[in-house]
Amino acid sequence: MRNENLKSNLHTLELRFPGIGEQLSAPEDEQETKQALAISIESARNGAVTAKAGGKYLHSRFDPAREARRLIEKELPADCRLTIFEGFGLGYQVEALLESRKDALAIVLEPSTHRFLTALGARPMEELLSNENLSLVVGAQADAIPALLSRFPETTPQTFRLRPLYDADPESFVDYDNALRHFLGRRQVNNATLDRFAGTWTRNLLRNVGPLAEAGDLALLRGKFSHLPALLLAAGPSLDELLDRFEEIKEKVLVIAVDTACRALTLRDIRPDILVVVDPQYWNTRHLDHAKLDETVMVSESSTHPRIFRLRPRRLFFCGSMFPLGIRLESAVGRNAHITAGGSVSTTAFSLARFMGVEELYISGLDLGYPGGSTHFRGSFFEQRGHSFSSRFSPFEHFTHRIIHEAGREEIPTYNGRKIASDSRLSVYRSWFAEQVAAETLPRVYALSGNSAAIKGIEAADIDSLLRLPDIGEEKRRLLALLPQRTEAEIAERRRALEDATNELAAELRHLAGISAKAALLSRSIEKAAGQEKTVSYTVELLNELDRQILSTTSKDIAAFLIQPFLRDFSLHDSSAKGSSLYQAISEAAEGYLAFFHS
Repeated sequence: MRNENLKSNLHTLELRFPGIGEQLSAPEDEQETKQALAISIESARNGAVTAKAGGKYLHSRFDPAREARRLIEKELPADCRLTIFEGFGLGYQVEALLESRKDALAIVLEPSTHRFLTALGARPMEELLSNENLSLVVGAQADAIPALLSRFPETTPQTFRLRPLYDADPESFVDYDNALRHFLGRRQVNNATLDRFAGTWTRNLLRNVGPLAEAGDLALLRGKFSHLPALLLAAGPSLDELLDRFEEIKEKVLVIAVDTACRALTLRDIRPDILVVVDPQYWNTRHLDHAKLDETVMVSESSTHPRIFRLRPRRLFFCGSMFPLGIRLESAVGRNAHITAGGSVSTTAFSLARFMGVEELYISGLDLGYPGGSTHFRGSFFEQRGHSFSSRFSPFEHFTHRIIHEAGREEIPTYNGRKIASDSRLSVYRSWFAEQVAAETLPRVYALSGNSAAIKGIEAADIDSLLRLPDIGEEKRRLLALLPQRTEAEIAERRRALEDATNELAAELRHLAGISAKAALLSRSIEKAAGQEKTVSYTVELLNELDRQILSTTSKDIAAFLIQPFLRDFSLHDSSAKGSSLYQAISEAAEGYLAFFHS
């Protein structure tokens, strides 16, 4: 009977995921098979099958299906849409969720292929395995988790652990737990950034119409430096080690610096070949105080603080905006090429190096920890600002101590085999770099300081390895000089197109604000009438018409961008008048944008 169950269940899976039967049937790594905790099949009191592992029952020994339904109802909120199951067992808990909640989504993480195949042979599961709302990650495939969760950007997942199995075999779930923690941590950082800077991005975008007209499309840099090695300079303490020998190095590599490292270069009269600046905040512009960029290509984005563009770099290129307003304005003059961003300027610079196709990438100052108890290079703007706020009762050491300890201090291994202090914020970036390196075979990436936090896939190297590279100074300067610039006629034409697009968008936002305000009033009247059991059919029809108008407005995506914090808190199960609140939020978001148009 088990062979029949296995055959039928594998056939069902094969229909949904062609080739999965062969993958599951392939022998596991011998060591992993020995280490994996096996499950044994038994009969439950009611005649169903149940399972044991490590001497514990994974499901009820009396009625496993009923017990699974009870656990799902007890442990998962009624409005939970996405559930991540750590451990499959015999699938009863997953089955209970998908049967009881038709809109629910389930992701199963089962580290042992052997256990999963045992489960497939234990009982028929065709209905469960054919459910389109079920996703499976079986075996050591933790790197599949970020891509899988990215399909549900607006959904906050709940985690359901098959506790007897998880407790008996916790080591097999470590990679899954780390991948989940890093992905959800990065999403949390992104949401917090959105909540904090939405207004700043909007204001900057509308003030950067001039630079947007002048800037070249980043696509012009794609693959331009495919045969050259590059050096990425970040702002960590280990940057000091490299800059002391920069004169020996600069002719060997294309130098890409991030804005936070710019002060270190300015203090030594160093001019990077390419400078990456994408931060919307004023204080971040202070890293570029007194910088000379007449020999530097700047890569930026349309929501960067306007003060940056007064520095007049040698060439200016914009990457594509990630925000609805930026996308809308760019569309009027042609969308710029997009590069991956992981939430910091260093991740953007890393993506840029790949985009330009450099042959090898060396990294300095990307410490993602605090070697020697320092947070940045000597003389950084962060350090200066810390000193300026220090006093007799709050010395500079208190400032650095707060930075190192306020986000959950942890000890992280370095490339030289030691450990340095780091924190949960930096772990988000370490996981991002590890994912990017794992996904790309080229370029090879090297870290130039043994004191930096080790990142999986990035190899250790020393500064002398740079000095052994051939000179490329003349070639890189030739390529940089050949990068095109927009003509005055092109800039003037783009300015006119952007002005027209801005005026059109303002008119649309005024219209959206008006109809959303009307919809809020109607919605409140419906909510009030419902409480008094009155007929509201005519009012509902008017509201439906306003809904159609809102959905047909081209600026609706922009308004939705600003109300994301509200939408994350929005619950259909809340008894308060959320419908009218949603319309009111849309109206206020549109009005908020309009205020920036006139500022």
